[in-house]
Parts: sequence; C-alpha cells; structure tokens
Amino acid sequence: MMTRAPSPGWRHALKLLSVLTITSLVACSVAPAQEYPVSITVTMENPQLHYYGVELRIPEIPAGEYLDLIMPVWIPGSYMIREYPQYVNEEAAFDLAGNPLQFEKVTKNRWRVRTADAGGLSFTYRVFAYEKTIRHSYLDEDRAIINGPHMFMFPEPFKEKPVRLEIHPGRGFPRIATGLRSEPGEPCILHADDFDQLFDSPIEMGDIQLLEFQVEGIPHQIAVS
Repeated sequence: MMTRAPSPGWRHALKLLSVLTITSLVACSVAPAQEYPVSITVTMENPQLHYYGVELRIPEIPAGEYLDLIMPVWIPGSYMIREYPQYVNEEAAFDLAGNPLQFEKVTKNRWRVRTADAGGLSFTYRVFAYEKTIRHSYLDEDRAIINGPHMFMFPEPFKEKPVRLEIHPGRGFPRIATGLRSEPGEPCILHADDFDQLFDSPIEMGDIQLLEFQVEGIPHQIAVS
C-alpha cells in the first residue's frame, strides 16, 4: 500500500490518504456506536475460511416501499468492469427490531429491500476474499486486506453521507494501516466523509512496517507486511 501527496487532478478522497497511519490493534475494543447515517461492521471470525462478515446498518431510512443497495462494479484507477457481486452470499435483511424483511437481487449488483414502515435497516452478508491482487480484498490467518468496492454496498440515497466503519480484527493481526481517520484510542473504528472516500481507502491488517521516504521532495509512505 503506497500513498503520496495528491496531484490537482486526483479525487478529493485522497486528501486524507496523503498521510498513512499505522496503529497497533493490541488494545482494540468495541466502543459504543455513535449515531451515523450509515454504519458498517466487518468481522473475520474464521480467517482461514477467507470470508468476511459485513453488516450495513441504517438507523433511519427514507419513506418509501423499498431501498436499493448497490455494490460497485469498478475500483478507482481501473477502467474495467469488476464482478465483485459474485463474491457475496448469505444475504439477509432485518428491521432494527430483528424482524426479517423481504429483498431481491434485481440486477447483478443491486439488492432491493422492501422497507415500507421498517424505520431502520440491518443488511448482512458474507464476502469471499482470497485473491492476491490490488483490485480485491484478501483474508487469511496472517493478513487482512479490505478494498472497499469488493466489500461494501452503498444505499442509493446515502452515497454522499458520512460512514462509520467498525472492524473486529482476527487474532494475529497486530497492526492496521489505512488512510481513513480513526477515533482517538479506537483504531478499529474508522470514519469516511462519504462512500467515495471509503472506496478510495484500502485497509490492511497484519504484521506491518511503515517505510517513509521522499522523491523529488514529495513524501511517500509504504506499508509493508
């Protein structure tokens, strides 16, 4: 994972990526969730199986018969269609009281949840992640890499809203590296200004070292694991 100072044409989300942070996960805990328009929780209980668990939680949804959840078929910097939805399975939808909601997959990357009178939504699913490329997420017992487009759906009306991301790291992942900002003293709780920033900000966990250097006066940072 490498970052550098942004050039004028780069997307606004890279403003925070100019400073890569690496934090110890030894004291990582679960803090009480603050109210956010969208909250995402990621688990990795059995990393040897290469599956992440994801919960997308929306405390207040707009009035209407349904809400669409969309998974990207692109990743920043790559100009090809990416079939990330093929890695998703075991989807389930609930209101915030735990009552199941009906949903259907209406296109290859769009899930439509019947949310009339639901108030809020919890949508859960699993993501298979076992490809060692810069375009995918990855998970085993030694390393976890989260690439947002491969992992996260966005609710259509909330794409430009702030996102709270809470990660429950697997054992054996001592450090985390990301350009997203974390809560003070809580390296497992990250914040993005919107989904574009979340998709532009990969996350790596494992035994990571930080290398810093300059090229023609431009600072670079590389997370090496």
